[in-house]
Amino acid sequence: MAMKLVIRIVITLSVLSIAFIASAQARGAVQADSPPRPFLSPCRTSEITSRAWCGKYEVFEDRVSRRGRRIALNMVILPALAEKPAADPVFFFAGGPGQGAASLAGLIGDGPLANIRRERDLVFLDQRGTGESNPLTCNFYSDDSNLRGYFEEMFPVEQVRACRERLERVADLKQYTTNIATDDLDEVREALGYEKINLYGGSYGTTVALVYLRRYRAHVRSVVLAGVAPTDLKLPLPFAKGAQYALEHLMEDCAVDATCRAAFPKLREEFRAVLDRLAKGPVSVELINPFTKKPERVNLARGPFAERLRMMLYDRGPASLVPLLIHRAYQGDFKPFILAALPQARGIYQSLSLGMYFSVTCSESVPFITEDEVKKETRATFLSDYRVRVHQSACREWVKAAVPKQFISAVESNAPVLLLSGEVDPASPHWLGAEVARRLPNGLQVTIPYGGHGYFSACISKFVAEFISKGSARGLNTSCLSGVRRPPFITALPAAQLS
Repeated sequence: MAMKLVIRIVITLSVLSIAFIASAQARGAVQADSPPRPFLSPCRTSEITSRAWCGKYEVFEDRVSRRGRRIALNMVILPALAEKPAADPVFFFAGGPGQGAASLAGLIGDGPLANIRRERDLVFLDQRGTGESNPLTCNFYSDDSNLRGYFEEMFPVEQVRACRERLERVADLKQYTTNIATDDLDEVREALGYEKINLYGGSYGTTVALVYLRRYRAHVRSVVLAGVAPTDLKLPLPFAKGAQYALEHLMEDCAVDATCRAAFPKLREEFRAVLDRLAKGPVSVELINPFTKKPERVNLARGPFAERLRMMLYDRGPASLVPLLIHRAYQGDFKPFILAALPQARGIYQSLSLGMYFSVTCSESVPFITEDEVKKETRATFLSDYRVRVHQSACREWVKAAVPKQFISAVESNAPVLLLSGEVDPASPHWLGAEVARRLPNGLQVTIPYGGHGYFSACISKFVAEFISKGSARGLNTSCLSGVRRPPFITALPAAQLS
């Protein structure tokens, strides 16, 4: 799944909080504002205004040989606010793969996770290859002076190859898998002095949490999975059906909404016509670049259009624009679509270390996708097989770690697990969470009405904090979800915006 922008708009993110010190003596040190470990020190940033510890903990890049290059794992810890905090922290796992967690500490640690922080420390650790932990960065989409990169071909093969060749000079790209990252995590847990921890993962972070649970069950107290991405996800295979399901529901909701239905009475027919038009070749769109204020031309083909539309369905706010954008595109005006889709496209890709994204997915997901699965999972969807094919092409340019087939086997555990699934999440469809929950006898899946790929709200934060506090899903009060509604559809654009 631009950290700050992504969290505010979509996310797909991941969370991890960790209670700091198991012993009373160490706890006293934390409360006295002295660093609990020598590799930590007090810190403040523009995002972190409350008490926090920052630091780096070194691990070997090659954990097997324990020789050669070392990685300094970057972390931020927000100490609990209670006078006598609980001994087990919450570890936050970010999404992507490729998002760093530490930069999110101030944004969500004193926001959506504030109720948890009252009792427990929150630990935000940049997974190897992300954030400030030897990030594997590929700058495909970072030039705001050229919007074409956001809307033309995804994962351009020449640039993927060039990035891989550049990164191979500073990293062994086979050493950035999820299994290895969870070994890092457990080493950090031990170094911080925690016996038990709680896991909070979002999107790909749920994969990390599940893998850690499978490998280190003895150190897990409870688990929160927000936007469940199971170990057998085979990214990006589920995207096509997930996005189709989300769009179908959106169109159905528009059809029963008097205002939306009156404005767009032939929405389905118009959408099919837009796809047919783009299938004949790209459309050329002239617009003013909102960053440079200069004229620019963007060519938009069917595949990138479908992918950018899928990303707009991540969040209920941007999704409320979709009927209007389809209607305008049907009328021959694609400019509003490009300007409306830009924040998601820009935010997500600028927030990801794409090299780490490829190292994970090209080893753990794409190699296990069969041709029969591609046909079955993408048939009769607006995304079609575009997203899978461009991903497969990129992975042909990337190195692959030796990941055993057992990696994609289902995780079974008796640990208390809370699974959060958005009803219309296009990235982590709710049926994936239901399948994972079947093997977790002490798990509970909660489906968020009208929920996309963002899992932070006052309601959700309240019952998630209750779950972590109790360490059990029994009797969890989720009644606040009964009041969730889809935001009103936007049927007209202000003259000064997107026109």
